[in-house]
Amino acid sequence: SRLTTKLFNEAMKNGKVVHSTFFIARIQSPAEALRISAVAPVKIAKTAALRNRTRRRIYAAIRPLLVEVPSKANIILIAKAPLLQNDDLGAVRDDIKALFVKAGLLR
Repeated sequence: SRLTTKLFNEAMKNGKVVHSTFFIARIQSPAEALRISAVAPVKIAKTAALRNRTRRRIYAAIRPLLVEVPSKANIILIAKAPLLQNDDLGAVRDDIKALFVKAGLLR
């Protein structure tokens, strides 16, 4: 359920921006389905291995929340530097949930 390149570019261009402690989110709603992409910029993670691990952590944290999100939207989660200092997956999950509440995707 990841974004295609075309949908990613549309969400980056037209998506609503929402900030949290660990993420900047671009949310384009309504959409055909719920699709999510995680981005770990070179600015915060210099090596490809660190960027890949960061993306995998984001996907692992968001997996349990997917059943709670009733909205259909295209979501891009862009990692911020504080995410690399935090090893607690529960805190990342709570931050994503708070971000979705702030964006109006969850109650």
